[in-house]
Amino acid sequence: LFTLPFIIEIIKQKNKIISYEKIFLLCSSIILIAFIFLPKMHDRYLFPLFAILATHIGIGHNKHLATWLKFYAVLSFLTLINLYFAWHPMLPPFIPYNIMSQRLFQWTISALTLGTAILFYLKAIKILRK
Repeated sequence: LFTLPFIIEIIKQKNKIISYEKIFLLCSSIILIAFIFLPKMHDRYLFPLFAILATHIGIGHNKHLATWLKFYAVLSFLTLINLYFAWHPMLPPFIPYNIMSQRLFQWTISALTLGTAILFYLKAIKILRK
């Protein structure tokens, strides 16, 4: 359902050549949507997003590169915190354990990841329609 706008845009551009930049953006968007909305997703399923989004940033030649770098940095940081929370062999120096173990902290990380994903999704749709 969430990939429907991407499919519609690809169908509209059937006679046009789609750039590599848009293909990598499309793939990274689908990976992020699948991670956010499919049930029983593990954190490691987000790893392909970072490789494909880095490739998109690397081959891109447009004015949106700073935006994608910000998305990359925010999603990387949130994934790091999420992974560390799931597997914490020692206490992190920057987040006290009593804060990290509270449900509010866990929900905050989830809400920030979801919000970033929604902004990413909306920005991707806007760019793919151009």
